[in-house]
Amino acid sequence: MRRVKGTRSVAEVRSVDTPKYVEARKMNKTVFEKGIEKGIEKGRQALLEVCVHLLEKQFGPVSAKLREHIEGLSLDALRQLTFGIGEAESLEAIGLGDFVE
Repeated sequence: MRRVKGTRSVAEVRSVDTPKYVEARKMNKTVFEKGIEKGIEKGRQALLEVCVHLLEKQFGPVSAKLREHIEGLSLDALRQLTFGIGEAESLEAIGLGDFVE
């Protein structure tokens, strides 16, 4: 079977999966991977800002204690909280009753 000049065989491609290369790969994140992580963090920060804004609009000023709690939430929990704010009548209704002053 002929190969196109400049391409690698399956065996050659798989050779980068040897223990030597796998360990090196663990130590070095690709530019793409770093970019993805940076994008996720920027998105998380934007969602956090939206969440705090909606809380302040719906319920008044957000305490430092509540903000600290929100900042510690996972991305999924932060997303669920943000989606629930519009329909909530109180902080208790969205699981934030412990932060009512």
